[in-house]
Amino acid sequence: MKQHEDRRNEILDTAQALFYRVGYDRTTIARLINEVGVAKGTFYHYFTSKEQLLDELLDRGYRELGPILERIAEDRDRSAVERINEVFRVSNRWKADNRALIIETTRVVFRDENIRLRQKNDEKATETFAPVFSRIVAQGVEEGVLDTPHPEDAGEVIFLLSRSMGDIIARLFLQAVEDPRHMDALTHKLDVYERATERIIGAPEGSIELTDAAELRRLVGAPPWTDAAAGPQEDPTEARS
Repeated sequence: MKQHEDRRNEILDTAQALFYRVGYDRTTIARLINEVGVAKGTFYHYFTSKEQLLDELLDRGYRELGPILERIAEDRDRSAVERINEVFRVSNRWKADNRALIIETTRVVFRDENIRLRQKNDEKATETFAPVFSRIVAQGVEEGVLDTPHPEDAGEVIFLLSRSMGDIIARLFLQAVEDPRHMDALTHKLDVYERATERIIGAPEGSIELTDAAELRRLVGAPPWTDAAAGPQEDPTEARS
């Protein structure tokens, strides 16, 4: 069993490295099995397609996040609002740390022909985040800092809203990756989602921070000195030297 899992993870690790290096579309099964050093039959013993590889890489990421989110939910030394913000900080940091995978995943799953893959990804995200989020919201209602009559459903509602806004946010994200001038439009839509989340859980206005400007720029690849309206600017540290 250990050898089976080791080989499976070796294929996944190599696929992830190739997706990072040359992109999803240019990563062929032939190139992948050549880099891993296995026969084609061995590859198909573990995976049925390249799409399954991408799906399982995402699944592995969600499994890594799960225990971290659980620890945040159980940390009663912080308020519910602080823990909600920490959940999203952890998520944003993980996305930025796995920038290439997130960009390639977004490009692939939001293609019209990949609607089933997108649905599976949405379901995994909801399964990972919604129960933790709902538990924290229920604790926030007990603390008196949040106000919603159905805290147990809050996580599901918030992630259903995320799904409904997913297409336009994904499109703006990919546009911002190509051109930082789209950052303003992306930030605006994320702010709309942020404010809607506050209303769903009855949080004070401005208390919920679902996005972090620095992590968002790291994910998009825009330098911190970029003026979104004017496009990339000269690095101020170079200008002073």
